[in-house]
Amino acid sequence: MAVRKGRKTQTRRKAAPSLLRRVLHGHGATALVAVAVFTALSVGAMIGWWGASHVAGRTPAPPPQAARTAPPPTPAVQPPPAPEPEVAALPPADVPPPVVSVAPTWRRNALAFTPVAGKPMVAIVIDDMGVDARRSAKIIALPPPLTTSFLSYATNLAAQARAAHAAGHELLLHMPMEPSGAGYDPGPDVLLTAMSDDAIRTRLRQSLSSFSGYVGINNHMGSRFTSDERAMHTVMRELHGDGLLFLDSLTSARSVGVKVASAEGVPNLVRNVFIDDSPDPTAIREQLRRIAEHARRTGSAIAIGHPRDTTIAALAEWLPAMRAEGFQFVPISALAKAKYGQ
Repeated sequence: MAVRKGRKTQTRRKAAPSLLRRVLHGHGATALVAVAVFTALSVGAMIGWWGASHVAGRTPAPPPQAARTAPPPTPAVQPPPAPEPEVAALPPADVPPPVVSVAPTWRRNALAFTPVAGKPMVAIVIDDMGVDARRSAKIIALPPPLTTSFLSYATNLAAQARAAHAAGHELLLHMPMEPSGAGYDPGPDVLLTAMSDDAIRTRLRQSLSSFSGYVGINNHMGSRFTSDERAMHTVMRELHGDGLLFLDSLTSARSVGVKVASAEGVPNLVRNVFIDDSPDPTAIREQLRRIAEHARRTGSAIAIGHPRDTTIAALAEWLPAMRAEGFQFVPISALAKAKYGQ
């Protein structure tokens, strides 16, 4: 029995090669193709198995760069827009813009002074200041407030004017103007009726620039010039442009100073009493009495004097006595404010 089994086994082993030979022998070309396909499939399967076993657990490689889809660009962060500036609402077209009021020069240069209601006011104006520096200094030393009117050709003018203002006195420019009589000398810088308008303006402007801080001008002499309307209009237009007032010294009854100043819109005042037409002490005392009488009757008075020894002595005695009687001495601007409103 053992021998039989061995033969059957041997017979089967021999049968397989015989079948392959028959296939190869009967179908040689087809067989070769089949074998090649079988071999390729077997090798491909083995390579796939080997590759899978080596890449298991690894992160897959990214696709080629060209095949990837680029992520969208991150937009730049823009700063928040700045707030728009606030624009003030414009008034309707038919509403005029507000007018900014600027005080005229005479008000800005006026002494700070508040009159006492019910007391007569007296403004003492001293002309010809600055030429005689020694006597001018004595006027400056009198109790304030006086109104000191400086000639434009005075020596060391600016310093003297500052000293007067620092002592509590108000300032005027004493402007030389042409007198009627041939025997009077008004000094340099005089305004003449024979001048053209341009020449009058030029000379006036030179005098106005000689110092600063004054509230206006009053005429030095000028009986002929102040009677000439054409010449006075030229002067008043300049004063109006500069915001100054005009005090008419009234050296002539024919003066048109107040008339022309009013027509040109220039604040104006007029002298009531001359203190020292005569240097005699008795005559001066009489004029001081007239000042007090005028102030009692009308509520105010404007008096003009000069830096003379008899005038200085009389004022030094009279000013304190009049204050004791209830009078108040005021700068010229206080009377202008009383006339034109505060």
